[in-house]
Amino acid sequence: MYQGGDGNWTIMRPAQLAETVFWKIDSYDRDLRFGSENPANLATARRVLTIMVASEY
Repeated sequence: MYQGGDGNWTIMRPAQLAETVFWKIDSYDRDLRFGSENPANLATARRVLTIMVASEY
């Protein structure tokens, strides 16, 4: 689903496909509660990707 510039939701693909987004990758412990002490060790860390559309900032 897509939300148009008028605020209405639709299943129609928007004509303007390019959007500016902000993104970041955080590293958490295995329970996703706290930051990971060793982000490089995938046995003890989980990575989370956060994406935000710039126009919503």
